[in-house]
Formats: sequence, C-alpha cells, structure tokens
Amino acid sequence: MTWKLLIVLTCLPVASESTMSSGCAAMRQCETSIRDEKIFAHQESLLIKVKDEQTLGRVCRKVPTTINCIDQNVQHCKENYLSKDTKLFKDIVQFICTPEGRQVAMDAGKTSCVVDRSLEMRFQFKQLGCVKGYFSGIDAEEARLGRKLEYHEACKFRTKVDECVKSGMETMCGKEMAIYVEKMWELWNKHGFPEDKC
Repeated sequence: MTWKLLIVLTCLPVASESTMSSGCAAMRQCETSIRDEKIFAHQESLLIKVKDEQTLGRVCRKVPTTINCIDQNVQHCKENYLSKDTKLFKDIVQFICTPEGRQVAMDAGKTSCVVDRSLEMRFQFKQLGCVKGYFSGIDAEEARLGRKLEYHEACKFRTKVDECVKSGMETMCGKEMAIYVEKMWELWNKHGFPEDKC
C-alpha cells in the first residue's frame, strides 16, 4: 500500500548536502537562517527548544523570506522525501509564529527532551513501534478480508498510530511536548497522506 512507504519516510535520516541534487540542496539551504537561531533540539531535528520570546520573535521575522525561498526552490527538488521534510519545516515555522503556536513552542521548549538527545532517540524507537503496530493491524485486516484496504478503511488504524505517537511522547517528554508533536504529526499527515480521507 502506498501509505506504508510514506509513513516510513518520517523516520529516515536527513541526507547530507553532498549527496543531494543541486535543486534539493538549494531548497534545504532556505532553512539555514532559521536553523541558525538554534530553535530546534539539534541541527536535523524538528523538536522545538525555544527558550525566550526574543529568539522566537527573530525567527518569525525571518519566516516570510524563508517561505518564499522554499516555494521558489521546492519544485526543483526531485527527492520526494526531502521535499516533504522541507514542507513540514515550512509548516512548523509558520505554526510557531501564530498566537497558538507561540505558546505551544514556548511550553515545549522547556521540556527535558530538548536537552537530552537520548530521550529523542527513545521516542524515535517508540514511533517505529507505533508504525509497526499500524502495519501489523492493516496486514491482519487485509488477510481477514482477502483484499487490500481502501484509504478510508485504514482510518481506525491511523487513529491508533496517532494516539500511540502522542502518548509515547507524553510519557517520555511531558504533556507540553506531546501537544507540539501532535501538531507536528498532523502537519506531516497533510504531506504524507495527501489522499487520506480520514
């Protein structure tokens, strides 16, 4: 099923610029001015670690230029998972500059996961476990029915994986980061599951 590949892509490592096409490298370069503000847990992370309003203010002033740069370059990147990652980055920085997103980002930036990378790694393993459960549930249902599921039939399994990811982050990093990750997961689904009717 096509969504199996899409969900696995959330767990792939970021490619180094030396292995990217020039179009993808230019697209990823658009992120630099915001990433240089050190608002994420580490250079390739999307876990937020904003510590003060001044930093967030600087980031938000850079967002329009960053979005324009991404929009101009994204069509030249043929590596689908890289363009999806950058679209997610774009959506996240737009979100954290809304009134709701500012509060979510400030709260999440104070949690333990942003200072302890081992917690992020443990969450990634938890996420893989959630995804494995998603696949297993779909495979069992397809075996029972003797056919492939339609997208809308997978919704109950999507709900379970969404709940699994959120609860995993809340257990390891606290409610504040879980709220942020829930939003990040929602934004990812827009790009990862464009045909999804759930």
